[in-house]
Amino acid sequence: MTKVNLTKTAATEGDVENAVTDEQQEVVETQTSLLGSLISTGDRNQASTKGNQKAATADLTVLATSLATDILADLDKAENTEKYQPLFDKSIKDNDSLDLLIETISPLATVDVEFLVAVGEEELDKMLRSQQSKRSRSKNKDDFKLEDYKTMLVAAIAEGLIRKAMGKPKGAGGATFDGSDFTEKQIEEFKADEEKLAKAIRNVQSKKSIAKSKRDHDEEGELWQHLLRQEAFLKNLRDNNKPVVTPEIELALNAKEEAEKLLASVEDPDNMSIDDAKALFEKLKNTLAASAPQDEAE
Repeated sequence: MTKVNLTKTAATEGDVENAVTDEQQEVVETQTSLLGSLISTGDRNQASTKGNQKAATADLTVLATSLATDILADLDKAENTEKYQPLFDKSIKDNDSLDLLIETISPLATVDVEFLVAVGEEELDKMLRSQQSKRSRSKNKDDFKLEDYKTMLVAAIAEGLIRKAMGKPKGAGGATFDGSDFTEKQIEEFKADEEKLAKAIRNVQSKKSIAKSKRDHDEEGELWQHLLRQEAFLKNLRDNNKPVVTPEIELALNAKEEAEKLLASVEDPDNMSIDDAKALFEKLKNTLAASAPQDEAE
């Protein structure tokens, strides 16, 4: 250790004992400088991280709200009522149906999420849990209103965008709602054969039952989420594949039912008189004419 170099003014023993060497002073100053630098840097990093998260959350909320507003506007169009009604009804209580509704109307794959990528995975994970919590609270309200649905929709969109930025899709292997689990041929077969589609849905539901019975079952796990998405896709295919009953078709069905009742009312068709047969014919003709479109009837 370097000897203490006293100044000429240090005249007492106490001055000597309290003096420090140049080297000691240099060490103390260096330590103070380093610690100060570390503390300062830590504070700055923490503040910067929080600032980034707050800014990203604000931008995310604005973006998700804008997308939700567009989706609600699309749902409100009269021409879309029949198209989206079944899925909309399910989306009120079913998370996967809500996600499917979002992907059907406004796919998130086209949305730029670069502003989220810069936030960092740990902070994104916190943001993800926050959105899931908002979504759950809104869905479970007793007095559920349109505003609650919008809150739930915004949270669902935000969650989807965060997952996109994290590269962490809900389904295993990045399963999507476009039917990527099935070949185009299978999807066409499902559309053409209701029984085959119903069988596929039952098959997925059976897999869900098996998965749920296992001790290590995790409803947030990839397998379970994958099965939920498969089921949602198939059910949506089933609901949207039903023929639309137009007023004309309804008239024809009613006429068919009336005609069947008239024919069933004949007790002994083999021994009908000519007059009775003519009367029945007139009734059938009038019944069928009533179901014809107006321009054809005239």
